[in-house]
Parts: sequence; structure tokens; C-alpha cells
Amino acid sequence: MRRNNSSKKDNAATLGFKETLWQAAGNMRAFYLAWTEKVEELQQTVGEMDGENLPQVVGEIPWGHNLQLISKLEHPLECLWYAHQTIDYGGADSDGH
Repeated sequence: MRRNNSSKKDNAATLGFKETLWQAAGNMRAFYLAWTEKVEELQQTVGEMDGENLPQVVGEIPWGHNLQLISKLEHPLECLWYAHQTIDYGGADSDGH
């Protein structure tokens, strides 16, 4: 019986790991699209957003902050503004966490 329980636990752990990987992949895709395709939809290139390279400020804030921005805001300019606010007003620690 114990062996069977162990097998069930291992199976559950494997499923949890796979779900986590899929979620992470989805987050990375959303991040990519937020700073490429959505930017390309703008009528005019805006300073630090060209649709190919990430704005520098995006790399200065933690991953979790970036995920919050792209999940809650539709427009890339809003995301960029809030990312700058995070840096300017201390929403991220000095070491980026």
C-alpha cells in the first residue's frame, strides 16, 4: 500500500510541475506579446518602445511586477508609465526585488 501512495504522490507532483511549466510559458508569452505585438499596434513608435527591444525600465523591475502590469493593463503606454512609477517611487527594492 505504501508504494501505491508514493506513486500517487509522485504522479501529483509531476502534474503540478507540468502545470507550473505551462503557466510560466503562458506568462512569458504574454510578456513577449505585451512588449512586441501590442507596441506594434500603436500608431506611432513611442520613445523607448519600438516593438523589438524591451524598454530598459522593464528589466529594472521584478518579474512579478511585470506580470501584474501586463495582466491588469491593456495598453503598453500604461504599462510603461506604471513601470517608471515603480522605479521612481520605490515600488521595487534597490536590488530589483
